[in-house]
Amino acid sequence: MGDLERCQLDLAALLACSADTAVRDRTALALGQVGADSEAAIAALQEAAEAGPARLQRLATASLEQLNVEEREITAVAVSKKR
Repeated sequence: MGDLERCQLDLAALLACSADTAVRDRTALALGQVGADSEAAIAALQEAAEAGPARLQRLATASLEQLNVEEREITAVAVSKKR
């Protein structure tokens, strides 16, 4: 596992688990800016876009759009996450 992938996993964990809203907001932005492509990062962004506070939903959605994640990719990740 390379450094970039490890960083994406760390950011995804922060996005999913941090109690600090500002940390989650910044993490969602960072994942879009670094071009996150790991399954964990995309799943965390999708979860935040669907169930986070309103600001986080907007930021996560913007990052997903920046990453050009299409609806079918999001659905595939969400389904595999539930298994």
